[in-house]
Amino acid sequence: MNQAPERLKQLRQEHNLTQDWIASRINKTRATYCRYENGTLKPDIDTLTIIADIYKTSLDYLVGRYN
Repeated sequence: MNQAPERLKQLRQEHNLTQDWIASRINKTRATYCRYENGTLKPDIDTLTIIADIYKTSLDYLVGRYN
């Protein structure tokens, strides 16, 4: 099961960030980022790497390879 959408939303909320803020940091529209969070679009590896850096976490955590 792909846990990335749930993890993206969880991390964003834990850090009190908006979808607009994250979207601007990854050079995507808010609508695109929203699709990442709801699971209708999968971010590419470069985007996931930037997001992992923002949250200071690993790619493995983002995609649910470990808790």
